[in-house]
Parts: sequence; structure tokens; C-alpha cells
Amino acid sequence: MKNLILGVDIGTSSVKLVILNRESQQIEYEASYSTSKAKLRSQNSTYDEQDVAIILDIVNKAFDCIHEHLLPQIQAIQICGQMHGVVLWNKTTRVHSNLITWQDERCDEKFLNSLPVKSKSDVSSGYGCATLYWLSFNNQLKPEFDSAGTIHDFLTFLLAGHNVMSDQNALSWGYFDLNKNEWQNELFNCDTFPSYLLPKTAKAGYKLSDFVTLLNSVRLEAKIFNALGDLQSSVLSSLQQQNDCGIKIFF
Repeated sequence: MKNLILGVDIGTSSVKLVILNRESQQIEYEASYSTSKAKLRSQNSTYDEQDVAIILDIVNKAFDCIHEHLLPQIQAIQICGQMHGVVLWNKTTRVHSNLITWQDERCDEKFLNSLPVKSKSDVSSGYGCATLYWLSFNNQLKPEFDSAGTIHDFLTFLLAGHNVMSDQNALSWGYFDLNKNEWQNELFNCDTFPSYLLPKTAKAGYKLSDFVTLLNSVRLEAKIFNALGDLQSSVLSSLQQQNDCGIKIFF
């Protein structure tokens, strides 16, 4: 009987897995793996990048460690991770860039203020759309890339075969109209912004597929949904009822 949910969190410093039994609400399996080896050194102190190949290798090893008797019981998979950052990839070849993380500081205030389109939502250095602007302005966009997303969007793409970014992750990139659930129209009319890289978006909880292929080529009949933000996932897991409200207080 399929009654297990697999959750994967790709954080800044670790990859975490948990398998929850929906009926008993008991954790059947959990594991955590450091991703410190993925951090890339740079001569430019403002850059903060991680090696995606190393992250995927860690995720693959994590999948390999799941007990074989649990895999056929997995009913659904949900992935979340560090928000704001961006990975570029090619849908056909699956060649990918490094992850430029949310901690990246190459987009200074002067650069952000110079952008031809102003964001209607928060935007800062390390935010996906700001980074895409910077890559475009500095001629660092490789023509082989036709897609972009967060690191957890990329993993979801690899498992499901296509990517639809959740409104949570889209808002974390800046230039996203949450009321209309779409990217700002001005981006598509801006010659200096690579709008062709922007993913389709949908509300959190959008089902991508009823089948997944893990990185170790194991195929599962399990639902997979668009990736969520790690902050929203941590709040959701702490709510006892659907109408509960969580408040975060900054000091």
C-alpha cells in the first residue's frame, strides 16, 4: 500500500531527506548530508557559487541509501530548498551552470538602481532576476542554456522531466506579480533581460507528474509537485490545522 511521502530539502549547507507515513504520521526514514564540498572558491569575494554536480551527487547517494522496501510505498514526492538562487540548464542535454546562491553579492546597489525595469516586489543581490540581469549585462549567458530555476526547481525538473516554478520561488526572484501570479510584463519587452529563461509559474502544490525517475535511474509511480521554498515548508510543517497562521518576528 502506498502511504509514504518523500521530502527532500536542498539547503545552503546540507541535503536532508525524510519519509513520512501519512497514516501513522511516523517518520520511517530520515537523513542529512553536508554540502560543504559544493562551495566554490572565487578570487572575487562578492561571488557565492556552489557546484551543482556535487550537490546532485550527494542527492543521488541519499536516494541510494533509502531502504529498498520503502521505495515502492512512496506515494508522493515534495522538494524544497534554498530560495532566491539561480541555476541555468539545457532541457535536452541537461548541461547546467553552477548555482549562484542567495548569498551572492555581485549585484551591488549601484547596479540594482541602474536596471531599466523596476521590480514591483523585493529584489536584492542574490535574487534570481537580478542575477540574470547581471549575467546579461556582463555577457556571461551561454547560448546553450534555455532554462532557469532554483536548485530545487532543477532537481524537480530532473525527476519529473519538466519544470513549473511555484509562486513562492518566483516571488523570491523579484519581478513577480503575486496578485496576477505572473512575471512582470515589462521583463518581456526589455532587450537587456533574458526573459526566454524565465520558467512557467503556478501556485504551490501544482502536480508535475504521476511518475518520477530518481537520479539513480530508479523509476517510481509517485506524484511529484512543483518545488517549494524552504521557509514556507518549515512554517507549513509546524501548523496543526489548515487555518492556522504562522508569524515570524525579526529582532
